[in-house]
Amino acid sequence: MECLSSSDLETLLAVLREIRSIRDLTSFPARALTALGRLVPADLIAYNEINPEYRRVVGQAIPPEPVPPDAAEILARHLDEHPMISYYRQSRNGRALKISDFLGQRQFHRLGLYHELYGPLGVEDQLAFALPMPAPLVVGIAFNRRKRSFTERERLLLDLARPYLAQTYQTAELLGRVVKAFDLVNRGLILLTTSGQCQFVSPRAERWLADYFGPTAELAGALPAALRDWVQRQQAHLDQTDDVPPPAVPLVVERDGGQLTIRFIPPDEFGDVATLLLEERITRPSVTHLVALGLTRREIDVLQLVARGHSDAEIAGILVLHPRTVKKHLEHIYRKLDVTSRTAAIARAFLTQ
Repeated sequence: MECLSSSDLETLLAVLREIRSIRDLTSFPARALTALGRLVPADLIAYNEINPEYRRVVGQAIPPEPVPPDAAEILARHLDEHPMISYYRQSRNGRALKISDFLGQRQFHRLGLYHELYGPLGVEDQLAFALPMPAPLVVGIAFNRRKRSFTERERLLLDLARPYLAQTYQTAELLGRVVKAFDLVNRGLILLTTSGQCQFVSPRAERWLADYFGPTAELAGALPAALRDWVQRQQAHLDQTDDVPPPAVPLVVERDGGQLTIRFIPPDEFGDVATLLLEERITRPSVTHLVALGLTRREIDVLQLVARGHSDAEIAGILVLHPRTVKKHLEHIYRKLDVTSRTAAIARAFLTQ
Protein backbone atom coordinates (compact mmCIF):
# COMPACT_ATOMS: atom_id res chain seq x y z
CA MET A 1 0.00 0.00 0.00
CA GLU A 2 1.19 3.53 -0.83
CA CYS A 3 2.56 5.44 2.17
CA LEU A 4 2.51 9.17 2.72
CA SER A 5 5.38 11.18 4.14
CA SER A 6 5.04 13.61 7.03
CA SER A 7 5.33 16.43 4.49
CA ASP A 8 2.42 14.94 2.50
CA LEU A 9 0.28 14.80 5.64
CA GLU A 10 1.11 18.40 6.59
CA THR A 11 0.13 19.59 3.10
CA LEU A 12 -3.04 17.49 3.18
CA LEU A 13 -4.08 18.94 6.56
CA ALA A 14 -3.44 22.51 5.36
CA VAL A 15 -5.52 21.87 2.23
CA LEU A 16 -8.34 20.34 4.26
CA ARG A 17 -8.38 23.38 6.57
CA GLU A 18 -8.75 25.64 3.54
CA ILE A 19 -11.49 23.46 2.07
CA ARG A 20 -13.34 23.35 5.38
CA SER A 21 -13.50 27.16 5.48
CA ILE A 22 -15.54 27.35 2.24
CA ARG A 23 -19.09 28.37 3.09
CA ASP A 24 -20.87 29.15 -0.18
CA LEU A 25 -21.32 27.33 -3.49
CA THR A 26 -20.46 30.44 -5.53
CA SER A 27 -16.84 30.45 -4.36
CA PHE A 28 -16.61 26.67 -3.92
CA PRO A 29 -15.19 25.74 -7.39
CA ALA A 30 -12.41 28.35 -7.51
CA ARG A 31 -11.34 27.92 -3.89
CA ALA A 32 -11.47 24.12 -4.07
CA LEU A 33 -9.38 24.05 -7.27
CA THR A 34 -6.80 26.42 -5.80
CA ALA A 35 -6.49 24.39 -2.59
CA LEU A 36 -6.31 21.01 -4.35
CA GLY A 37 -3.70 22.36 -6.75
CA ARG A 38 -1.32 22.54 -3.81
CA LEU A 39 -2.01 18.88 -3.11
CA VAL A 40 -1.67 17.51 -6.65
CA PRO A 41 -0.01 19.88 -9.12
CA ALA A 42 -1.28 19.76 -12.69
CA ASP A 43 -1.10 21.74 -15.92
CA LEU A 44 -4.85 22.34 -15.82
CA ILE A 45 -7.41 21.65 -13.07
CA ALA A 46 -11.11 21.72 -13.92
CA TYR A 47 -14.38 21.65 -11.99
CA ASN A 48 -17.42 20.39 -13.93
CA GLU A 49 -21.10 19.96 -13.11
CA ILE A 50 -22.49 17.50 -15.65
CA ASN A 51 -26.03 16.40 -16.41
CA PRO A 52 -25.64 13.53 -18.89
CA GLU A 53 -29.37 13.24 -19.55
CA TYR A 54 -29.59 16.80 -20.86
CA ARG A 55 -26.04 16.85 -22.27
CA ARG A 56 -25.31 19.93 -20.19
CA VAL A 57 -21.93 20.84 -18.69
CA VAL A 58 -21.06 23.86 -16.54
CA GLY A 59 -17.52 24.31 -15.34
CA GLN A 60 -14.46 26.40 -14.69
CA ALA A 61 -10.72 25.79 -14.69
CA ILE A 62 -7.41 27.10 -13.41
CA PRO A 63 -5.61 28.53 -15.17
CA PRO A 64 -8.54 29.64 -17.37
CA GLU A 65 -6.50 30.97 -20.30
CA PRO A 66 -5.85 27.83 -22.39
CA VAL A 67 -9.44 26.56 -22.14
CA PRO A 68 -11.51 27.38 -25.27
CA PRO A 69 -14.83 29.18 -24.67
CA ASP A 70 -16.75 26.21 -26.11
CA ALA A 71 -15.00 23.60 -23.93
CA ALA A 72 -18.20 22.77 -22.04
CA GLU A 73 -20.10 22.21 -25.31
CA ILE A 74 -17.32 19.96 -26.65
CA LEU A 75 -17.27 17.86 -23.48
CA ALA A 76 -21.08 17.62 -23.54
CA ARG A 77 -20.99 16.26 -27.13
CA HIS A 78 -18.48 13.55 -26.18
CA LEU A 79 -19.68 12.53 -22.70
CA ASP A 80 -20.12 8.90 -23.74
CA GLU A 81 -16.44 8.72 -24.74
CA HIS A 82 -15.13 9.82 -21.36
CA PRO A 83 -14.25 6.62 -19.47
CA MET A 84 -14.46 8.05 -15.94
CA ILE A 85 -17.83 9.72 -16.50
CA SER A 86 -19.22 6.46 -17.91
CA TYR A 87 -17.76 4.51 -14.98
CA TYR A 88 -19.22 6.87 -12.38
CA ARG A 89 -22.67 6.94 -13.98
CA GLN A 90 -22.80 3.14 -13.72
CA SER A 91 -21.13 2.59 -10.35
CA ARG A 92 -21.71 5.92 -8.48
CA ASN A 93 -18.24 5.30 -7.04
CA GLY A 94 -16.41 8.63 -7.16
CA ARG A 95 -12.91 7.39 -6.27
CA ALA A 96 -9.95 8.95 -8.05
CA LEU A 97 -9.28 7.37 -11.45
CA LYS A 98 -7.06 8.07 -14.45
CA ILE A 99 -7.85 7.98 -18.14
CA SER A 100 -4.82 5.70 -18.41
CA ASP A 101 -6.62 3.23 -16.10
CA PHE A 102 -9.07 2.63 -18.96
CA LEU A 103 -7.37 3.57 -22.23
CA GLY A 104 -3.94 3.20 -23.76
CA GLN A 105 -2.45 6.27 -25.39
CA ARG A 106 -3.38 5.20 -28.94
CA GLN A 107 -6.95 4.43 -27.89
CA PHE A 108 -7.18 7.83 -26.20
CA HIS A 109 -5.87 9.58 -29.32
CA ARG A 110 -8.58 8.00 -31.49
CA LEU A 111 -11.38 9.64 -29.51
CA GLY A 112 -13.26 12.66 -30.83
CA LEU A 113 -12.97 13.98 -27.26
CA TYR A 114 -9.18 13.99 -27.67
CA HIS A 115 -9.15 15.54 -31.16
CA GLU A 116 -11.54 18.36 -30.27
CA LEU A 117 -10.62 19.13 -26.65
CA TYR A 118 -7.79 17.34 -24.90
CA GLY A 119 -5.41 17.20 -27.86
CA PRO A 120 -5.47 20.98 -28.50
CA LEU A 121 -4.99 21.53 -24.76
CA GLY A 122 -2.00 19.16 -24.71
CA VAL A 123 -3.68 16.82 -22.20
CA GLU A 124 -2.34 13.24 -22.28
CA ASP A 125 -3.74 12.00 -18.98
CA GLN A 126 -6.28 12.97 -16.38
CA LEU A 127 -6.74 12.06 -12.72
CA ALA A 128 -10.28 12.83 -11.56
CA PHE A 129 -12.77 12.09 -8.82
CA ALA A 130 -16.51 12.76 -8.36
CA LEU A 131 -18.51 14.06 -5.42
CA PRO A 132 -21.56 12.09 -4.24
CA MET A 133 -24.60 13.57 -5.98
CA PRO A 134 -28.11 12.38 -6.75
CA ALA A 135 -28.34 10.78 -10.20
CA PRO A 136 -28.03 11.83 -12.94
CA LEU A 137 -25.86 14.75 -11.79
CA VAL A 138 -22.09 14.26 -11.89
CA VAL A 139 -19.82 16.79 -10.17
CA GLY A 140 -16.17 16.07 -10.85
CA ILE A 141 -12.76 17.64 -10.34
CA ALA A 142 -10.14 16.72 -12.93
CA PHE A 143 -6.35 17.17 -12.88
CA ASN A 144 -4.83 17.25 -16.39
CA ARG A 145 -1.19 16.75 -17.43
CA ARG A 146 0.80 16.73 -20.63
CA LYS A 147 2.44 13.47 -19.57
CA ARG A 148 1.14 10.24 -18.07
CA SER A 149 2.87 10.94 -14.79
CA PHE A 150 0.21 10.69 -12.06
CA THR A 151 1.33 8.50 -9.15
CA GLU A 152 -0.50 6.23 -6.72
CA ARG A 153 0.56 8.63 -3.96
CA GLU A 154 -1.35 11.45 -5.69
CA ARG A 155 -4.37 9.21 -6.18
CA LEU A 156 -4.32 8.40 -2.45
CA LEU A 157 -4.10 12.08 -1.51
CA LEU A 158 -7.20 12.88 -3.57
CA ASP A 159 -9.10 9.90 -2.20
CA LEU A 160 -8.33 11.12 1.33
CA ALA A 161 -9.43 14.67 0.51
CA ARG A 162 -12.61 13.68 -1.34
CA PRO A 163 -14.87 12.97 1.69
CA TYR A 164 -14.00 16.35 3.22
CA LEU A 165 -14.65 18.11 -0.07
CA ALA A 166 -18.02 16.34 -0.37
CA GLN A 167 -18.96 17.37 3.17
CA THR A 168 -17.99 20.99 2.48
CA TYR A 169 -20.08 21.02 -0.70
CA GLN A 170 -23.10 19.64 1.14
CA THR A 171 -22.65 22.14 3.98
CA ALA A 172 -22.37 25.06 1.55
CA GLU A 173 -25.46 23.89 -0.33
CA LEU A 174 -27.44 23.58 2.91
CA LEU A 175 -26.21 26.95 4.12
CA GLY A 176 -27.35 28.49 0.85
CA ARG A 177 -30.86 27.18 1.49
CA VAL A 178 -30.76 28.49 5.05
CA VAL A 179 -29.70 31.94 3.84
CA LYS A 180 -32.57 32.03 1.33
CA ALA A 181 -34.98 31.07 4.11
CA PHE A 182 -33.53 33.78 6.36
CA ASP A 183 -33.92 36.35 3.59
CA LEU A 184 -37.57 35.36 3.16
CA VAL A 185 -38.26 36.07 6.84
CA ASN A 186 -36.12 39.24 6.88
CA ARG A 187 -33.22 37.81 8.92
CA GLY A 188 -29.45 37.92 8.55
CA LEU A 189 -26.86 35.27 9.43
CA ILE A 190 -23.16 35.41 10.36
CA LEU A 191 -20.98 32.40 11.24
CA LEU A 192 -17.89 33.02 13.40
CA THR A 193 -14.84 30.95 14.24
CA THR A 194 -13.75 30.60 17.86
CA SER A 195 -11.27 33.45 17.22
CA GLY A 196 -14.11 35.73 16.12
CA GLN A 197 -13.33 35.73 12.40
CA CYS A 198 -16.20 35.67 9.92
CA GLN A 199 -16.57 32.34 8.19
CA PHE A 200 -19.77 33.33 6.43
CA VAL A 201 -21.89 36.49 6.12
CA SER A 202 -25.26 36.41 4.37
CA PRO A 203 -25.92 39.23 1.87
CA ARG A 204 -28.65 40.77 4.04
CA ALA A 205 -26.40 40.71 7.13
CA GLU A 206 -23.56 42.33 5.19
CA ARG A 207 -25.85 45.17 4.08
CA TRP A 208 -27.13 45.72 7.62
CA LEU A 209 -23.60 45.84 9.06
CA ALA A 210 -22.76 48.60 6.60
CA ASP A 211 -26.03 50.44 7.33
CA TYR A 212 -25.72 50.33 11.13
CA PHE A 213 -21.95 50.34 11.70
CA GLY A 214 -20.96 52.64 8.86
CA PRO A 215 -19.94 52.25 5.20
CA THR A 216 -16.31 51.74 6.25
CA ALA A 217 -17.23 48.50 8.06
CA GLU A 218 -15.52 46.33 5.45
CA LEU A 219 -15.59 42.76 6.69
CA ALA A 220 -12.58 41.09 5.07
CA GLY A 221 -13.02 38.29 7.59
CA ALA A 222 -13.47 40.58 10.61
CA LEU A 223 -16.48 42.16 12.33
CA PRO A 224 -16.83 45.93 12.84
CA ALA A 225 -14.94 46.89 16.00
CA ALA A 226 -18.01 47.67 18.14
CA LEU A 227 -19.69 44.39 17.24
CA ARG A 228 -16.46 42.43 17.71
CA ASP A 229 -16.05 43.84 21.23
CA TRP A 230 -19.64 42.88 22.09
CA VAL A 231 -19.12 39.32 20.81
CA GLN A 232 -15.96 39.01 22.90
CA ARG A 233 -17.89 40.08 26.01
CA GLN A 234 -20.57 37.49 25.29
CA GLN A 235 -17.92 34.81 24.94
CA ALA A 236 -16.19 35.93 28.13
CA HIS A 237 -19.45 35.52 30.08
CA LEU A 238 -19.82 31.99 28.74
CA ASP A 239 -16.22 31.13 29.62
CA GLN A 240 -16.82 31.85 33.31
CA THR A 241 -16.53 28.61 35.26
CA ASP A 242 -17.12 29.84 38.84
CA ASP A 243 -20.76 30.75 38.37
CA VAL A 244 -23.76 30.19 36.11
CA PRO A 245 -23.38 32.59 33.14
CA PRO A 246 -26.03 35.31 32.91
CA PRO A 247 -28.71 35.05 30.21
CA ALA A 248 -27.55 36.39 26.87
CA VAL A 249 -28.86 39.87 26.10
CA PRO A 250 -29.08 40.84 22.42
CA LEU A 251 -27.27 43.87 21.05
CA VAL A 252 -29.67 46.54 19.80
CA VAL A 253 -28.36 49.24 17.46
CA GLU A 254 -30.51 52.23 16.48
CA ARG A 255 -30.38 54.42 13.42
CA ASP A 256 -32.76 56.91 11.81
CA GLY A 257 -35.87 54.92 11.01
CA GLY A 258 -34.57 51.51 12.02
CA GLN A 259 -33.43 49.18 14.79
CA LEU A 260 -31.08 46.21 14.37
CA THR A 261 -31.15 43.39 16.93
CA ILE A 262 -28.19 40.97 17.02
CA ARG A 263 -28.33 37.71 18.97
CA PHE A 264 -25.26 35.63 19.83
CA ILE A 265 -25.59 31.83 19.71
CA PRO A 266 -22.43 30.14 21.05
CA PRO A 267 -21.00 26.94 19.56
CA ASP A 268 -22.07 23.72 21.22
CA GLU A 269 -19.58 21.33 22.79
CA PHE A 270 -19.11 19.52 19.49
CA GLY A 271 -18.68 22.56 17.24
CA ASP A 272 -16.34 25.48 16.74
CA VAL A 273 -18.69 27.90 14.95
CA ALA A 274 -20.67 30.59 16.76
CA THR A 275 -23.69 32.21 15.12
CA LEU A 276 -24.99 35.76 14.98
CA LEU A 277 -28.66 36.16 14.07
CA LEU A 278 -29.67 39.61 12.85
CA GLU A 279 -33.14 41.10 12.61
CA GLU A 280 -34.16 44.61 11.57
CA ARG A 281 -37.26 46.46 12.66
CA ILE A 282 -38.26 49.62 10.84
CA THR A 283 -39.26 52.23 13.42
CA ARG A 284 -40.39 54.79 10.87
CA PRO A 285 -40.15 55.12 7.10
CA SER A 286 -36.98 56.82 5.87
CA VAL A 287 -37.21 59.99 3.80
CA THR A 288 -35.29 58.38 0.94
CA HIS A 289 -37.72 55.49 0.82
CA LEU A 290 -40.79 57.76 0.86
CA VAL A 291 -39.37 59.96 -1.90
CA ALA A 292 -38.89 56.80 -3.97
CA LEU A 293 -42.61 56.08 -3.44
CA GLY A 294 -43.42 59.44 -5.06
CA LEU A 295 -44.24 61.53 -2.00
CA THR A 296 -43.36 65.20 -1.69
CA ARG A 297 -41.44 66.57 1.27
CA ARG A 298 -44.61 67.95 2.87
CA GLU A 299 -46.49 64.68 2.31
CA ILE A 300 -43.60 62.86 3.98
CA ASP A 301 -43.85 65.17 7.02
CA VAL A 302 -47.57 64.43 7.26
CA LEU A 303 -47.16 60.65 6.92
CA GLN A 304 -44.37 60.49 9.50
CA LEU A 305 -46.61 62.29 12.01
CA VAL A 306 -49.46 59.94 11.12
CA ALA A 307 -47.12 57.00 11.84
CA ARG A 308 -46.43 58.49 15.30
CA GLY A 309 -50.16 58.45 16.07
CA HIS A 310 -51.04 62.15 15.65
CA SER A 311 -54.53 63.22 14.58
CA ASP A 312 -55.22 65.55 11.65
CA ALA A 313 -55.72 68.46 14.04
CA GLU A 314 -52.45 67.74 15.86
CA ILE A 315 -50.57 67.46 12.56
CA ALA A 316 -52.06 70.80 11.45
CA GLY A 317 -50.83 72.43 14.66
CA ILE A 318 -47.32 70.93 14.42
CA LEU A 319 -46.84 71.82 10.74
CA VAL A 320 -48.77 75.13 10.99
CA LEU A 321 -51.30 74.04 8.35
CA HIS A 322 -55.06 74.27 8.02
CA PRO A 323 -56.73 70.92 8.89
CA ARG A 324 -58.27 70.85 5.38
CA THR A 325 -54.75 71.08 3.94
CA VAL A 326 -53.68 68.07 6.04
CA LYS A 327 -56.69 66.17 4.76
CA LYS A 328 -55.76 67.07 1.16
CA HIS A 329 -52.19 65.88 1.73
CA LEU A 330 -53.54 62.58 3.04
CA GLU A 331 -55.72 62.18 -0.04
CA HIS A 332 -52.64 62.65 -2.24
CA ILE A 333 -50.71 60.15 -0.11
CA TYR A 334 -53.49 57.54 -0.40
CA ARG A 335 -53.60 57.93 -4.16
CA LYS A 336 -49.81 57.66 -4.60
CA LEU A 337 -49.55 54.63 -2.30
CA ASP A 338 -52.71 53.04 -3.74
CA VAL A 339 -54.38 52.74 -0.31
CA THR A 340 -57.59 54.04 1.27
CA SER A 341 -56.77 54.54 4.96
CA ARG A 342 -54.20 55.88 7.41
CA THR A 343 -53.38 52.36 8.64
CA ALA A 344 -52.89 51.05 5.10
CA ALA A 345 -50.67 54.04 4.22
CA ILE A 346 -48.44 53.36 7.22
CA ALA A 347 -48.27 49.63 6.39
CA ARG A 348 -47.41 50.40 2.76
CA ALA A 349 -44.64 52.78 3.77
CA PHE A 350 -43.17 50.34 6.31
CA LEU A 351 -43.55 46.98 4.58
CA THR A 352 -42.10 48.03 1.23
CA GLN A 353 -38.96 49.52 2.80
